[in-house]
Amino acid sequence: MQAEEPIVDYGQLDLSKSYTYLQYYNWKLKERIELIKGKIVKMSPAPLVNHQRILRNCMYSKLPVRTSHC
Repeated sequence: MQAEEPIVDYGQLDLSKSYTYLQYYNWKLKERIELIKGKIVKMSPAPLVNHQRILRNCMYSKLPVRTSHC
C-alpha cells in the first residue's frame, strides 16, 4: 500500500469532509487552522505587537486617574 502525499497546503483539503485528529496532526500547513468536530476552521491571525501597543495606549489614556487608594 502506498502512503498518501502529505498535506502541505490549505487548498489540498476538502472542506466538505470530516477529518480525524490523526490526519490533522500529520498535516504540515503554514496556515493556522483548527479541527472542530472533524471540520476545518481557519483561525484568525493574532494581532501584531504594535497593534496591541496602540490599543493599550488608547485604553490607558481614557481611564480616570485615581488619587486615593479606595
